[in-house]
Order: sequence, then structure tokens, then C-alpha cells
Amino acid sequence: FDHIKKARYDFPSPYWDEISDEAKHLVRSMLTASPRDRISGKEALEHPWVKKFFAGSLPTAHMNSMKTQLAEWNANRKLRGAINTFAALTKMRSFDYVTPSPKEARLRLQ
Repeated sequence: FDHIKKARYDFPSPYWDEISDEAKHLVRSMLTASPRDRISGKEALEHPWVKKFFAGSLPTAHMNSMKTQLAEWNANRKLRGAINTFAALTKMRSFDYVTPSPKEARLRLQ
């Protein structure tokens, strides 16, 4: 959390290797810690990378590898969710909770 508040970040390899310096500049501009120095929404829309994006003139060579990485990440996320669900269900079953009859419930409340 401290790194986020102080805008300490990097562009780790291999994830950012194919990302242009222009795109990294935009990210750096948006993640500046000081609101006074941070790029505004209007300025971001005027950034050269954003203009190229909307013009459809960005290189697409890295798109296939990015799609593959996103698919792998999504599959891992779904598997993690399934495992967490199974663990929660297993834990709930271990409680061996039986709903008391109305008579038992009244006795417990007395």
C-alpha cells in the first residue's frame, strides 16, 4: 500500500517489454503521486498515445501474445475461484450444523 501511495512502481519484464515508451509515459503521468503534477483527464485524452489509439494507428504485433497472457490469467483466476469455493463448501460441511426443531430452539433461548 505504501508503494501505491508514493507512486513507486516499475514495468517488469516480460510483461512490459513490448509496450512502447510513449504508453509507459502515459502510465507514469497518470500514476504520479502528487495530484498537482498528475495528468488530468483532458490532458490524458490529448496524449499522443491515446490519439494514436483512437486513430487505430498503434502497432498490433504484440496483441496475440497479450491475448494469450490474458487468457492464461483469466483461466488461473477462475481456477482459484473454484478452489476457494470448494474450500468454503468443505469448511461449511465440517460444521455439521443441523437446524433445531422449534421445540429445541425454544429450549435454547430460555
